[in-house]
Amino acid sequence: MVDIKIPQIVFVIVNVLVLYLAMRHFFFRPVQQFLAKRAEHVEKEIATAEASRAEAADLVASYEEKLSKAKEEARRIIETAGKQAASTRAEVEAKAREQAELMLKRAEKEISLER
Repeated sequence: MVDIKIPQIVFVIVNVLVLYLAMRHFFFRPVQQFLAKRAEHVEKEIATAEASRAEAADLVASYEEKLSKAKEEARRIIETAGKQAASTRAEVEAKAREQAELMLKRAEKEISLER
């Protein structure tokens, strides 16, 4: 049958325990430290990205507000220019009528003087 020897079992258990402690000291702790540093780095990068995204959103909102104001200003300027053009046109038409009437009166006066 199977011959089980207690000293061999104890030796295997001690070897497994020593191997576990060595692995824990030389492998598990450095890996855990590396993973902790990596997680911290990733968290910082995420925080930086979120801050950048928030800043970009603020800039977009600011630019949209400025664009809206610029469009409103352009609309107002166009409207004012249209009103000024209409006013100028009316003034020019009135002056042209006056000059035409004045020329007509002069022509009538010259015609009456020639008769």
